[in-house]
Amino acid sequence: MIQAHLSGEFRVTNKTLGLIVLGLVYFITPLDFIPDFMPLIGFADDLSVLIAIYNSVKHEIDEFKMWEKSRF
Repeated sequence: MIQAHLSGEFRVTNKTLGLIVLGLVYFITPLDFIPDFMPLIGFADDLSVLIAIYNSVKHEIDEFKMWEKSRF
């Protein structure tokens, strides 16, 4: 999807790109609402952010899958 976006074959909206970048930054940074060293619940906030972002960009992922299938 990123390769198709960079080549200009398939365009991803700026909102989607921003959400993905923000989600990755949140997931990678050590500062969280709930510290990651806490067993089980430490990654709960990371997971909830990633799920929320996926739900926000799911329609574009589905569009990309349909576009990709139509190419072959």
